Amino acid sequence: NNSDFSDYVADARKRIHELKKQEAENEFDAAFKEISRHIESADYEGALIIAQNYLKKAEDKRFVDRVKKKVVDIRAMIEKRDYEALESILLNDSADKKIRALKAYLEKHPKGKHLKDVRRAIDSLSGEYYVFIVNHLKDLENEKNWKECARLCNDYIDLYDNAHSDQLKLMLDGYKEHIRQDAVFDALVDKAKGFGTDYDAAIRMYEDYLTAYPDTVLKDRINAQVEKLKALRHQADMKK
Repeated sequence: NNSDFSDYVADARKRIHELKKQEAENEFDAAFKEISRHIESADYEGALIIAQNYLKKAEDKRFVDRVKKKVVDIRAMIEKRDYEALESILLNDSADKKIRALKAYLEKHPKGKHLKDVRRAIDSLSGEYYVFIVNHLKDLENEKNWKECARLCNDYIDLYDNAHSDQLKLMLDGYKEHIRQDAVFDALVDKAKGFGTDYDAAIRMYEDYLTAYPDTVLKDRINAQVEKLKALRHQADMKK
């Protein structure tokens, strides 16, 4: 009869509810054990991934709230570990590594507990970092590595607004001009290659550039290319 059927449906629904509840508990237990295992081995990022994956599909508020709290705890563990590593770097490493580590902390922990200390450390390093950059620029200039020179200047200027950054801005203008001239020279070389074995055409192209820009800082480099082309032309003529 209808009463028996209603009882059957109610009982089925109850059993389904209990099964879902048990399934949710089992999923939580499995996830929480895995999270704990990763935390015990100091793999906090791994623990965080498991927790976040669990939260994407979990629905039971009891378990969701517990895992959310665990996520907060894990993030605190990660920050504590990162700050302790940062403190070691600040004691033992060079100025550029210190700055990189400080910037990495800020990027990874924009709302971290130690923001004031980190910003204070960055400010205190302005002189030491400037000395490091100036010394390193000398080697890079000898190597004519203008792009790396420019990068170093920009790294300092992005962090500081002081007399040192003003000096580096002036140097940066010179490095940018070197980069531009290198690009011009590379374009000329590529154009010369496009003439293939028509060495006369390539030589004329270079000579036309020198006529148009007689005071170019590229004069010596261009003349060296012209001499190479003349030598190639001579070799080709000798084979005829």
